[in-house]
Amino acid sequence: PLSERVKLMSDFDFVDYVTWFDEEDPREILQVISPDVHVNGIEYQESCIEKETVEQLGGKLIFVNRIDGLSTSQIIKKIKI
Repeated sequence: PLSERVKLMSDFDFVDYVTWFDEEDPREILQVISPDVHVNGIEYQESCIEKETVEQLGGKLIFVNRIDGLSTSQIIKKIKI
């Protein structure tokens, strides 16, 4: 669940703040947070509407690849089989 993912990420010493958003457009919350690092899945690279906002705030945008079998939906699917 999302709450567990947030807890896991916030437990790292090098992470100051973890949040999530339900909006399709995260630019407003990014303006408030002004992150040093913003991470997105590689599937959003071409359509990343927040890229300019993050970079204007001096942040770094990182795209990460999915790891087969590690998505929540795939794990749930395996459990149900």
